[in-house]
Amino acid sequence: MANRWRTWKPLLLEAFLISNYAFLIVDIFMAHSVNRFQHWAEWIPFGFSGLAALLLLVGLLLRGSTGRSRPYLITGYVVGYSSIAVGVAGLLWHLKSQFFAQQTIESLVYTAPFIAPLAYAGLGFLTLLCRMESPENAGFGRWVILLGLGGFVGNLVLSLCDHAQNGFYYATEWIPVIASAYGIGFLATALFDVGERLLRMTLVVLSLQIAVGVWGFLLHLRADVNGVSSSVGAHGPPSAPSAHGPACSSRDSSSTKPRSGSSRVRTRRANVRQKARATISRCAALGTRTNPTRKLETGQTTAGALLPCLG
Repeated sequence: MANRWRTWKPLLLEAFLISNYAFLIVDIFMAHSVNRFQHWAEWIPFGFSGLAALLLLVGLLLRGSTGRSRPYLITGYVVGYSSIAVGVAGLLWHLKSQFFAQQTIESLVYTAPFIAPLAYAGLGFLTLLCRMESPENAGFGRWVILLGLGGFVGNLVLSLCDHAQNGFYYATEWIPVIASAYGIGFLATALFDVGERLLRMTLVVLSLQIAVGVWGFLLHLRADVNGVSSSVGAHGPPSAPSAHGPACSSRDSSSTKPRSGSSRVRTRRANVRQKARATISRCAALGTRTNPTRKLETGQTTAGALLPCLG
């Protein structure tokens, strides 16, 4: 049984990487379709996701009996380093949309989802890890846990910022925030030598994260199908919450109440968003009055700063 697991573990990791890049094709297409790919740079992650999945698939088919063939390594290095570059560039590009101009909590919340592109960086690091380190080594597992921890940190920030846009109108919008916090706590503990009991509890928590991701996917999909958005993807790409598992970050779940596409519902959502903007603006103003010599710093946009404002 142990020998069979050692054989399948690298293949499962490769399948995880390929499937994540494939899902990002759908996620990017729906997210950037909101403004109809207004800027040419919005096509970069869309095209790269497909190319990355294809290259990794080719490398997997040519990995050979040893699992370390030259095509396998080269395709992995190209995809890994390129993915990190795309992720960092996407982070800066998203922040440039509003935050760098205003540098306030409001601009950070209502800018493009700035953490989302780092999903590419996480996948890139995991791809490089599979090429540089043998899964048989003791340190391999800790690196995977560390990358998963980074993914949950991204999920926590995205859940706060994305759902703060409508003031957490539905109580269920707090579920991904709480789930991400639990994931961070358990994975941070699992980095150290802990007992088998705690490791089993960590596996249970990670299994619940998968359930949260699937649930969020269905809620986003239902919202789009019911016509909440003017077009599919404007409310949130349905595939985004499915990345709520380890080693990947993306946007998370939405509401649970059925909503129609009527003008009354759209007006209500616009009013909620306006109230949320006003709340965040008041919190930002409070922060600047506390220290009038400077604007509210980026560090104050953490959960500790947002929760009192939106509670």
